[in-house]
Amino acid sequence: QEMARNKLVNGVVVPLSAEEEAEHNALIAAWDDGADARAMTALREERNAKLAVSDWTQNRDVKLSNDDEWKSYRAALRDLPKNTDPANPTWPTEPSQ
Repeated sequence: QEMARNKLVNGVVVPLSAEEEAEHNALIAAWDDGADARAMTALREERNAKLAVSDWTQNRDVKLSNDDEWKSYRAALRDLPKNTDPANPTWPTEPSQ
């Protein structure tokens, strides 16, 4: 059973009206419905930061012994949103520098 929700009015605790309960429930539902979108946004933000930090590896004047590993890592980052659970992503391992 759900606990009754209350509000404070002039220092007195009063129960929410049916209309206030419905509005509150709608807000909670809207927040819950947006969970996947928020997780995807967070995933993309972190992915973009990881790509930005590794941009230097793709400069033409940088020669790395593990260049293919860096290319694969960056490709895996770019593919990440479609290949993982946004709420619990599995990040590719960054190659050594």
